[in-house]
Amino acid sequence: MTETVNYGDNEKIPLKVNMVYGLGNMGTSLLTGIFDGAIVKYYTDKVFLEPIYIGIAFLIFAIWNALNDPIFGNMSDKTRTKIGRRIPYLRVTSFIFGIAFILLWFPPIGTQIEIFIYLLITIFFFDTCFTIYGLCYIALMPELSLDPNERTKLSLYMTVFGMIAVMITFLIPFMFLTRIGGKAEFQFICIIIAIVGTILIILAAFTLKERVGFYDKEKSFGLIENTKYCLKNKSFITFVIYNFGITLIFSNLVTSILYYTQYVINLTGAAVFLPLIIVIAGFFITYFLTPRLDEKFGFRKSLLITGVFGIFGFLLLLIPDVVLSSIAISIIAASLAVYAILGNPMIADICDDDEIKTGTRREGSFFGINALVTKPAISLGVFILTFMLNYSEYFPQITEYFGFPQSVGVKIAIQITMGLIFAGVFGLSLISLYFYPIHGEYYSRLKEEIKKRHL
Repeated sequence: MTETVNYGDNEKIPLKVNMVYGLGNMGTSLLTGIFDGAIVKYYTDKVFLEPIYIGIAFLIFAIWNALNDPIFGNMSDKTRTKIGRRIPYLRVTSFIFGIAFILLWFPPIGTQIEIFIYLLITIFFFDTCFTIYGLCYIALMPELSLDPNERTKLSLYMTVFGMIAVMITFLIPFMFLTRIGGKAEFQFICIIIAIVGTILIILAAFTLKERVGFYDKEKSFGLIENTKYCLKNKSFITFVIYNFGITLIFSNLVTSILYYTQYVINLTGAAVFLPLIIVIAGFFITYFLTPRLDEKFGFRKSLLITGVFGIFGFLLLLIPDVVLSSIAISIIAASLAVYAILGNPMIADICDDDEIKTGTRREGSFFGINALVTKPAISLGVFILTFMLNYSEYFPQITEYFGFPQSVGVKIAIQITMGLIFAGVFGLSLISLYFYPIHGEYYSRLKEEIKKRHL
């Protein structure tokens, strides 16, 4: 359950900080949301890059995607400047994040191999910017307040503003990538998104202040030593295994729904926006319910309960019915929204637990090692989806040029991916979460000790 200890006014996060932190997350979510939701569909249906090439590109990219997080996380942990150890990185990357995003959507006209190489290079560039900015941004959360209630509130602001971004990033692919044509309009919209997202990111980078003295007396560890400490932490290991599966699902959900609505339940015209409305409703309901779930059950149990419902939602997608699919998507959206709100505060608790055991705070390293394990899940999810499309002989040109539907094999492949594979991954993730130790009395003792340490 959420700790009821009074941490004092000095641990209260001002409304302005909550707002700016949320807006910064909105800016990041605009860029990463379009990337996660549209990159596969855009390159298969508008650029006509064969699905298997996209899958291979993401598998190669997974190596750097995994390694760069602990490298930059450890680098930020060891940084000492007058404005902090996270803020300098936020300010530098805030100006180039949007440029990297724009480059993704303007591949050259060329052979399959040439487009494949371009895709590989641009996703490397984009993700490096996202890694540096996103890692330092999230690592600020535990340092802004020790109070778990304030951290949860901050995470709620992140989620609310992120939800606005989700609405936008969910809407855009449905508007332009599920119909014939639309490539030029989509590219123009991406430029607008890049401008808006960059402004919000810069606003956060130059407004947020870091608690510089929070870590002055800490011993600085090297990358290898930090990694060893992180991987010895049972709380972290059980969480990160859970997070691997949820990341695989979460990062590929919008793309999968795009294929599902277009080719499985055959929504056309204005009806394609039905999933968007459902997801928004699911997120709004979850926003109001999650604090109550947290108060009654705590992080772990709340995620276990809603996770079971999420599995049920994915299984419902095996039935190609518009009404049942709508119910299923709303359940899935609500379940994953709870994870979006509670996931980062859980890592903050793990950082507190580690500080009590080792005497050092290393948020950057924990978020970095978390990404080392979980970011390959994004690439694995893309590879699973593109492999299933390729195996089922997905041929987007017949739809884009002639308006013909895809084969029954494509429909079945999409159903198996969402209804069976995603449900199975969700189930395995919950098994790991069940063994997460920071809950109940242990959680209460931890919060008492961390409070005493920073009085």
